[in-house]
Amino acid sequence: MLFERDNPTTARSSYEFRATNSEGPPTKETAAAQANNAIDAWDAPAYSAAHAVLDVHYPDVARFLFENLEANVGVAAVAGVRRFLDRIDLLRDRKKRGRRSATAHGFARP
Repeated sequence: MLFERDNPTTARSSYEFRATNSEGPPTKETAAAQANNAIDAWDAPAYSAAHAVLDVHYPDVARFLFENLEANVGVAAVAGVRRFLDRIDLLRDRKKRGRRSATAHGFARP
């Protein structure tokens, strides 16, 4: 910010403030930052919804999926979502190997 003294020929003796753009143009958010923000916004509502349904119908599955897992922010959110999806893949792989339901893997309904 620059300070300029008013014109000395005028009766005023105050300072005039003028902002300068020393920062340059605004930068665009990178694709990686956009993806990180999208995952960060997704994890809390998705975990809550999945937990609510699974707690009622498959509490053992809920315990497996959400063991040491909670919604986070930033890079921690990305790591958490990766862990969540890996656990879903494990359940899916078990089902593909000939099992028809989660109850066949010891995940019993209440």
